Amino acid sequence: MPIGPQNCQFSASSGSANLAHVNHELAVPDAKYIGVTASDIVNYKLPTDKLRELDIARLKQLAKDPRYNTEFWQYEIRKMLEIGRKAERQAFAKYGLAYVVDEYLPAKLKEAEGQQFLGKK
Repeated sequence: MPIGPQNCQFSASSGSANLAHVNHELAVPDAKYIGVTASDIVNYKLPTDKLRELDIARLKQLAKDPRYNTEFWQYEIRKMLEIGRKAERQAFAKYGLAYVVDEYLPAKLKEAEGQQFLGKK
């Protein structure tokens, strides 16, 4: 979570800095984040890696970034710093593909409904 997925989500939602001149045509403001969160790590008891100093520094930056100033992101950032762990989607391999497709993704999509992911710039 610390570096990659959120940046991808915000590039999709609000556009990338390199494409600022056409962001209004490419951005998808209603995009939903369905990647692994700190809550998933805890709730699904996922295999994890320890946060590195770089990850911790990046999380602290994200906490101050206005685009992450939503209840969802602030909670997940605090939670990740609290547990000191991170995980990738591959962590769900312990449950098998059928579980991910039939259980996890439908639950994640339902959870994402109505959730505000994009903060103010």
